[in-house]
Amino acid sequence: MKTFFKPVISIFIALLMMLVSIAFATTAVLYFRPLYYSMIGDFTGKLNLTYAEIKENYDALIDYNSFLGPDKLSFPHLPSSENALTHFEEVKAIFLSFQIVLVIGIILLLVLMPLYKRLYKSYEYRLIGGIFTICLPSTIALFIYANFNRVFITFHKMAFNNDLWIFDYKKDPIILFLPEKFFMLSAVCIVGLVFLSGLIMLITYFKKPAK
Repeated sequence: MKTFFKPVISIFIALLMMLVSIAFATTAVLYFRPLYYSMIGDFTGKLNLTYAEIKENYDALIDYNSFLGPDKLSFPHLPSSENALTHFEEVKAIFLSFQIVLVIGIILLLVLMPLYKRLYKSYEYRLIGGIFTICLPSTIALFIYANFNRVFITFHKMAFNNDLWIFDYKKDPIILFLPEKFFMLSAVCIVGLVFLSGLIMLITYFKKPAK
């Protein structure tokens, strides 16, 4: 019976490792503010905002999306429509979901991985998890390279059941400071981190083969 369930448990742990990797990569890129700061020079002067003011607006957005962030979003130097604020609420729910998955996933892995090792004297889940976690970002990377704009639009249509993500810059000028280039760079960083996680899984599997 124990042997019968081994493939199922291996795949479950592998998928959990992949989910944790995705959640970690997304959360890490969200909190890595220097990624955006490095681009602020491109926006300085728009709507007469200074570097410091643009940075404050971005910080307000990231603080809002943080696990212990404020309940309401308010940009210090920019107006926002109700539609935009509703969209940002939906975005926050997605980011919080990733952060919750990260915490719960890590706890489950800390329990399941030692148990698996004790039962099967094996690290097979690392091999399966590594393959899953490398194949996924590799596939996404191909789509991003081919046409990021289409990937961006498709993602929004799948993630949201409305078109509130389509901003009018006259009502919501924050969109002027969140260009496609920033989202593409963020996506590349997330994909890269997930790929690296999968690579680490494979390396640790082959470095410590089951005995």
